[in-house]
Amino acid sequence: MATPLTPAQVEQLKRLAKKLAREQSIPLHEAQRRLAAENGYENWSLLHKRSVSTHKGVLLVRAVPLAASETPELPVIVTGGLNREYLHGDQHEVHLNRFFCRSCDEFVAPEHFFEHHDRQETLGRALDALTLWHLPSNENAEMRPDNAHNILEDDARREEIAFQHSRGAFHRWLERHKGKRSRIGDLAVDVLGDKKFPVAVKSVEEAVSYLHSRFASDGAVKAMQQAWRQFETVKSA
Repeated sequence: MATPLTPAQVEQLKRLAKKLAREQSIPLHEAQRRLAAENGYENWSLLHKRSVSTHKGVLLVRAVPLAASETPELPVIVTGGLNREYLHGDQHEVHLNRFFCRSCDEFVAPEHFFEHHDRQETLGRALDALTLWHLPSNENAEMRPDNAHNILEDDARREEIAFQHSRGAFHRWLERHKGKRSRIGDLAVDVLGDKKFPVAVKSVEEAVSYLHSRFASDGAVKAMQQAWRQFETVKSA
C-alpha cells in the first residue's frame, strides 16, 4: 500500500516530472504517471489526492506570497487552516500571470492551456467546474472569492452558447432520453458524451456513417436507426 506523501514531497515530484519530461521528450502527464507508479500509486491523480484535498476542476491551496527562491507555478499547498479553492483556469491571487491547470495540478502561464491541452476539453473542464461551483448545494462556495478571475470562463461560456445554437432537432430529442433504461437511453448517453458527434446531423445515413467511422458496434448502429425512426414519428405527429 502506498504511503501518503507530504505536500513538500509532492512538490518535489512535480519538479522531477517536469525534468523527466524535458530530458526524455515525453508529455508531462506521462512523466507524472511514471513517477506515481514508482511511488506505489496507480496514477498521478491518486498520488495527489492522498496528500492534497482536490476534486474535479478544483485545488485547495493557500494563497500566500512565494519566497524569492520559489518558482511562481508552484503554489504553497496546505491541508488545514485558511484555504482558497482554485478552479481550472483561476488566476493566482498573488502571481497574476499564473493560472491553475487542474489537468497538470499546477499554476501555469496563460498560453499553457491551449498549447498543451485540447481546446474543447480544457474549456469544457473549466465550464463544468464553474457550473458545479455555483450550484446552491455547494457547501464550499465561501472558499472562492465571488470576484475570482478565471482566464477560461469567457471563452468557455461563448463556446457553450455557440454549441447550443448549433445543435439540431435530433440531438435535442435524444437528450430527453438520456438516463432512460432502454437501448435508446444508452445511445443517448454515448452520443451526448461524444464531443465529436455531429450535433447538427440531419439524416440517419449521416448519423450511421459517423458511427461507422468510430467503429461502433452493430448494436449501436441498430439503436441509432431505431432512435431515428422514433424521432421521425414524433416529428411528423
